[in-house]
Amino acid sequence: MAVDDRNIDAEAIADYIVSRNILDKKSINDALKLHLLKKLEAGFAYYNIDQYGKNISLRDEKGNLKQSIDLPVSSENIKPTMYCDGRLLLIDEDNFDGKVFISRDKNTALSLGTKGGQFKYQDMIYTLNKWYGEITSKDSSLPLDIHFFEKLPNNIIFTDRKLGKIFIVNSSLEKIVKELKINKKDPNKSINMIYSPKNKKCYISDFHSPDLFIINMENYLIEKHSPGLGNMGNMVLSKDEKTLFVLGSGLNKSAELLSISLPSFKMNKKIVLKGKLLSEQSDPHDLIAISATGRSIFVITQSEKPILNVVSTDTYEIINSTNLNEKPVGIAVKGNFILPDTLPSFSQLLIDKKLMHESNMQNVINDLRGSTITKKEYKKEILLDEDVADLQNKMEDTFKGNKKAISELLEPSEKDVNRFLSDTGIDWQGRKMSKEDRNSLIDNMSSIKASSEVSKTNGVFVLSWMNDLLEP
Repeated sequence: MAVDDRNIDAEAIADYIVSRNILDKKSINDALKLHLLKKLEAGFAYYNIDQYGKNISLRDEKGNLKQSIDLPVSSENIKPTMYCDGRLLLIDEDNFDGKVFISRDKNTALSLGTKGGQFKYQDMIYTLNKWYGEITSKDSSLPLDIHFFEKLPNNIIFTDRKLGKIFIVNSSLEKIVKELKINKKDPNKSINMIYSPKNKKCYISDFHSPDLFIINMENYLIEKHSPGLGNMGNMVLSKDEKTLFVLGSGLNKSAELLSISLPSFKMNKKIVLKGKLLSEQSDPHDLIAISATGRSIFVITQSEKPILNVVSTDTYEIINSTNLNEKPVGIAVKGNFILPDTLPSFSQLLIDKKLMHESNMQNVINDLRGSTITKKEYKKEILLDEDVADLQNKMEDTFKGNKKAISELLEPSEKDVNRFLSDTGIDWQGRKMSKEDRNSLIDNMSSIKASSEVSKTNGVFVLSWMNDLLEP
């Protein structure tokens, strides 16, 4: 049965374990970082950007600050280029009428999972892989945008549209992994970016150039490629990662969606959309997203009203176009995955990583809850850590002819158990042996070399046990 650590903070568990010298501080801190990343994937920890767009924070489900980092972004706000009410358009592949808008103010916290940026709304999961740093003010606009990419769970990417800088930050916000710069022509326009897990490359465009910048995410080298297909705008990647769908502008600045093969950059198809690209007007970015199945692409263009274009990736046809009553700041797509309803267990993580044995972990939780287990429950506990169990097996091989001694060795008395618990705080079984058998056992044990993997917990047990055996 799994250890139940509900309503006990992971930090409280960690502090208790370190204070009792059960695990060293580095091991427990590494475990805490891993647990935080698992909470991110499960939707129980979130990123926030402050209103000035420089400080990024990581908070738990209660809003407690876990980590933050300041980015060396542009110190001044840039002239506003788009004004909207900061609402997100929610898209369901089976229902894309463009009627469901929610305030982004209520969803300013995004968690990072294997599917990219994600959040829960009315028991449904939505992905939002491009988070543009607009604010609802006519006086200033933030220069910082965030990119959450599917299958890039260890990093998030921030782009400073004014400076043309790209910041690759580890997902626990401990450090800037890499800072890169591209030469973009318009400081008011956002930087487009999409990541291909198979190719391990990021493709980047700047809206007003025919060039694509390609970052090798293994060595962070940048190369520039000019497909010769006109100015390259915002983009999405097909689910098989063989096709880039890139927005461009044609005659009379009409909006076009280009299907481009990878890695040849050969154009397969050009789909003319209704309306004009937002980026051809005053907006800093175009809005484009792909469905969870990859069968539909959603693009917002502008005519007298914003238009939602829905394009089939199978037929390259516009299968729906709808006038919107308002222009959103982003498109959030309904996901086809489920997030857990309960927090990931820190105790179970320690057990799974073999840092703690289940019985010892349960005892820690019992102590923190201020409870004690009954004698009947105690007898059901497995009291051997795995590495001590290995030691027991070696001893049994050594004493093949003395089954009685082994049997007595493994039979505890209540007095021995209580004394050991009192002396060390670690559960173990006491022993009764004759003086001769005890001395023989000690001689044989002295020839056994404990491996470097033996935990501190077991080391305390072995020392205490041998002290007991040496008593006359």
